[in-house]
Amino acid sequence: MTDEATTTQYDPEPSGPFPAYILAGGESSRFGSDKARALIDGTPLIRRVADGLAGVCAPATAVAQNADAYADLGLCTIPDAAPGCGPVQGLLTALTHRAQSHGPGWVLLTACDTLPRNPMIYTALIDECRGLPDDCGALVCRTDRWHPMPGLFHTGLIAPLAAYLADGGRSFQGFLPKPSVGAVVAVRASSYLDDVLHITSPHDLPGGLRLTGL
Repeated sequence: MTDEATTTQYDPEPSGPFPAYILAGGESSRFGSDKARALIDGTPLIRRVADGLAGVCAPATAVAQNADAYADLGLCTIPDAAPGCGPVQGLLTALTHRAQSHGPGWVLLTACDTLPRNPMIYTALIDECRGLPDDCGALVCRTDRWHPMPGLFHTGLIAPLAAYLADGGRSFQGFLPKPSVGAVVAVRASSYLDDVLHITSPHDLPGGLRLTGL
C-alpha cells in the first residue's frame, strides 16, 4: 500500500471498552532506574497511569522488554516484539496484540511516563472517536507538533506501521502525517495537554508530588 493511493477503511464507531496499552519498554537512561517503578507518594508510576485509565478503558496492558515485567503490580504485560526500537514499534506491538486477542479495532495508547493530572483527556479522546471519517486511523492531540500519547490508534495501521519501521522510520512525527494514517486532531482532548506530566527524569515532577524509590 502506498501513501498516494490509500483505500483503507476503518470502523469509526467503536463498541465496548477500549483496550488500553502502556508503553514501558524504554531504558530509562536519564532516570537512573526503571521509572515505571518509581514511587510517587507510595504508588509506582505505571500503576498510577493504569489506575487513571481504569474508569474509561478495559484493564491496561503494559508493553515492556520482558513478558510479565509488571505482573507483580497487577498489570498484564506483553513483550515488545523489537525492544529498543522506540514507541512507534511499541504501538505496532500493541496493535498486533489487540488484533490477535480481540480482532480489529481501536486501542488507547499511552506511556508509563505520561501522567495526566486530569483523566478527562481520556474521556475526551473516546468521545471524539465517535463519528470519525472512515479513513481515520489515528486520533491524537496536536499543538505545533503531534502529541501521540495518550492517543487512539486503529489496528488497520499495522501494515503502514510495519512498512514505516522497515524503511527505518522511528518517530511519530514522521509517521502521523502520512496519508495512509488518516490522522485526525483531537481538538477537545488537546485542551487538556497542559495538565499532562511527561516524567523523563526525577526533576520533571512538580513539588506537590513526592518521588521515592530510586
